[in-house]
Amino acid sequence: MRHNRRRQTPLGTTLPAVADGRTRNARRLRDLTIKFEEEIGADQLTPLVRARIAAAVAVLLTQEKLNGDIACGQPVDPDQVLAVATKLESILRDLKPARPNASAP
Repeated sequence: MRHNRRRQTPLGTTLPAVADGRTRNARRLRDLTIKFEEEIGADQLTPLVRARIAAAVAVLLTQEKLNGDIACGQPVDPDQVLAVATKLESILRDLKPARPNASAP
């Protein structure tokens, strides 16, 4: 019997098929997506914002993996670390205006 698990967050963002919750990475992906959604707010979740959240989560997971590799003493390309950090900063900057009261003093 095949079970079709619903791969959506409580606010309706569809998660990738691999995010079924069976692995640590899948749970982390789901949890990060939910945290970003909660921070931004349900009323701000347009398709564009959802895509930016997905990109931010993917880059953040990559950054976490690279940081873990560094902590374990594994060789890591410094240019890749810098590129990932720069990309994450850019995505988060793009998400910032979508947050409620982001323009408030």
